[in-house]
Amino acid sequence: MVFNYYISNREDGNMSFYAGSGDVLVNRKLVCSKLNLQLDDFVVMNQCHSADFLVATIEHKGRGAYSFEDAISDVDALVTKENNLVLMVQGADCPLLAVYNEKSGVVAAIHSGWKGTRAGIISNVLQYMKEEMHCNHEHTSVIIAPFAKGCCYEVGEEFRGYFDDSALNVKGDVLFLNLEDVINTQLLSCGIKQENIRFEDGCTMCGNVHYSYRKEGKESGRFCMLVWISS
Repeated sequence: MVFNYYISNREDGNMSFYAGSGDVLVNRKLVCSKLNLQLDDFVVMNQCHSADFLVATIEHKGRGAYSFEDAISDVDALVTKENNLVLMVQGADCPLLAVYNEKSGVVAAIHSGWKGTRAGIISNVLQYMKEEMHCNHEHTSVIIAPFAKGCCYEVGEEFRGYFDDSALNVKGDVLFLNLEDVINTQLLSCGIKQENIRFEDGCTMCGNVHYSYRKEGKESGRFCMLVWISS
């Protein structure tokens, strides 16, 4: 078993049927060709900023791969032990996580925006992996794709009631949310070792490699993170 992940970028084009523009199906097929994958093996969510997840099986193959209408609804993470089942998560500022436990052969793809992070999507997935899929998190690794970081992610005063002060950067009269610290703390509290946590470089807002909804507004497309185990 080999753990794989891929983070798309602007050059790959828009990956979302529900946002942005362009020929999404063509873009997805081109990424498949680049990675030697089959779009029929994808499982895609219609994300909703929740703390809910789905355990994906072979029965879910192809869901959301070719259209918005048949994607998995009302979840923000996918977990699987199935080889060659490609989990897809989309974003344009929100943190996207690839999770892999090498001993148990379990992978997960998580969309963890501020609402999901606050609601506990990460701990929900990791607790399930531990209790129901027998994952020892000493052997779990997590990779986080670029997202809107504390340098740029401006928020309102109400966020003082949502997160600890340590997660808020103050610049003059403006608050900026540092989700990197929040997510890192949550992962550590779930038993993930610091050396097994990797935040990819870059901020979606001050960089130009990935889409950013906050920077581009409703015209913004979505990049994706793909997570799978190849046999």
